Amino acid sequence: MEVYKINLKSHLRNGESIVLGILVCISFPYILGYIKDADAKSFIWISIIMFVVGVLPTVIIHINYYLVNRGDICIYEDGIITIKHKGASTSFNLEDIDRIERHMSFNLAADRVGFAPWDLYNHSIIYLKDKQRFIITSLLVPNLNLPIEGERIFIKRSIYRIA
Repeated sequence: MEVYKINLKSHLRNGESIVLGILVCISFPYILGYIKDADAKSFIWISIIMFVVGVLPTVIIHINYYLVNRGDICIYEDGIITIKHKGASTSFNLEDIDRIERHMSFNLAADRVGFAPWDLYNHSIIYLKDKQRFIITSLLVPNLNLPIEGERIFIKRSIYRIA
């Protein structure tokens, strides 16, 4: 039985690029100022641009994924998935799944190393045959690889994946 829920470990697993990006943005002006023997203030604008372009989109995606799956629990055991969302519990078999839409970055979909800090974030939308729908983010389940047929899995590639 595999039990998934959002905890500190899942935040750190997904958010390590955020922490690294913030550290780089903070230390960049001082390191470059030391190397170039210039005033660190002259490099602060470059650091701000690096934060806005590289770190801020990752923070927005992380917060969005947290808000979507806050308090959710996903349990997978012997082909049965149980999702507890907002106090309601739903269980279904793999055969009950109509289709799964996997929203991934171009690099993650091609099984390549990610370039951007937000490349590892992905989410899946599970559509059941009874018209129910569940959003599972990588903050809850790191990589939703269910043993179902490939023709029921649709991969959608994009740069920013807001759930």
